[in-house]
Amino acid sequence: DESDDLQRLSDSAHQLRLSGYYYGHLSWKESVQLLQNTKVGTFLVRDSSDARYLYALSLQTDKGPTSVRIHYSSSGFRLDACSTGMADHLPRFRTVLDLVDHYVAKWSQCRDKGQFWLDNSGQVHSEVVLIRPLMRDCPSLKHLCRLACNNQQRQQQPQPIPPTIKSYLNEYPYQ
Repeated sequence: DESDDLQRLSDSAHQLRLSGYYYGHLSWKESVQLLQNTKVGTFLVRDSSDARYLYALSLQTDKGPTSVRIHYSSSGFRLDACSTGMADHLPRFRTVLDLVDHYVAKWSQCRDKGQFWLDNSGQVHSEVVLIRPLMRDCPSLKHLCRLACNNQQRQQQPQPIPPTIKSYLNEYPYQ
């Protein structure tokens, strides 16, 4: 329903602002300049220049920087697809950072399985490689501690945490 949509969009926008790799109103050309001399797999999230989409994922590929629109519907966020049939098979996520986390994890799990980005004509563009975000700002020590705690909680048996700290960790549940 509409209130769920608003909450999902609000949560996603808040988490993006906390991420350190959300660049807001950055143009495609500016994203190309920022990513130009980075390693393959470096990425950032920015506002889409196409009014039909909220966000775009800009990344460095083995063929140079490119961008993929992030589509939103009531079923969640997904990457844009060159055909409706293909779009039906793409996973959907509650937030943009859930989507990014998925593809970062997917690359590390499937790096030899040959997942590829397709261009507008449906031809293979390059291998899907998402490794590291291009940080806009240096994260605060507080945020870095949150990331370390989240990583620790995922890898080991969760430890009891005071409610105030648990609330802070849950505000940005990513590694």
